[in-house]
Amino acid sequence: MPSARPSVSPRAPIFNRLALIGMGLIGSSIARAARAQGTARFIVATARSAATRRRVAELGLADQVVETNAAAAEGADLVI
Repeated sequence: MPSARPSVSPRAPIFNRLALIGMGLIGSSIARAARAQGTARFIVATARSAATRRRVAELGLADQVVETNAAAAEGADLVI
């Protein structure tokens, strides 16, 4: 009997662009999980602090780090 759930490859991205607003414990954990699971083709992040934005870039948690929430959310399929 066929499954009612659509088959999705674990490596097929669900979202083209994932925007993360705030990169504290939760935001950075979501970024790591999304990267590990291949959830999004492109991850963009923002944080209030310039120091946090620099650290996010250093750690490679996002493909792009921007200064404003609006810039992060622009064109995103999912905003968290």
